[in-house]
Amino acid sequence: MAENFGWCVYWLPSWSAGGSCLVDTWSEEVRSNNSSWSIFGFGDRRGFVVGTAVVVLVLWVVIMKSMAVKNRGFTLMELMIVVAIIMILAAVGFSNYIFSLKKSHDAARKSDLATIAKGLETFANDFTDYPDDDDAGGIKACDSGAGLVACSWGDPMTAKPNGTAQTYLSKIPKDPVDGQYYYYIKTTDGFELYAGLENISDPSYELTGVSCGDLECSYTLTQGGVK
Repeated sequence: MAENFGWCVYWLPSWSAGGSCLVDTWSEEVRSNNSSWSIFGFGDRRGFVVGTAVVVLVLWVVIMKSMAVKNRGFTLMELMIVVAIIMILAAVGFSNYIFSLKKSHDAARKSDLATIAKGLETFANDFTDYPDDDDAGGIKACDSGAGLVACSWGDPMTAKPNGTAQTYLSKIPKDPVDGQYYYYIKTTDGFELYAGLENISDPSYELTGVSCGDLECSYTLTQGGVK
């Protein structure tokens, strides 16, 4: 599922003639080494940065030579070229920011699932089995007074294995992005925890067919580790 940002960067001569934008969206796919998101047609981040540096250098040399020869200030075209350089540099900075933000989200998701897995192991030690799921991704490990019910993400995981309340997680982690959530399934030999990663170039990224909200779940953690 692509997450689009509605803005574009124009090459000024094309813009002045009503041409199309060079970069019209930023999506999850821009992070893939196989994607053609670069303004200059390179398929990865390094190519994009190199292409940007080359264009900026060429334009700067042209402007400096023009000023040296004519010994005067900027013309309108030169000012437009300067604006183009600024926009290109802003595009690079924006891309790096979005990429870093998504990597940070994914790191938090992996850490959260590891935390939940530890709580499930402790629960299993007391109850001799992992908690059931509620068929909707919830973990039935919270005591309601009349039995175990699905816990709410972000709330404590507390149950009574021997009649005494035991807290297995002080706060069940939830996805760092609104509209996305973790998903739990009890299996015959353990459990599976799912999260939806934003960086499709992550080595652990693998689509599962399970919904994690706005994204399809693409990261799976079991009692035996990352699947």
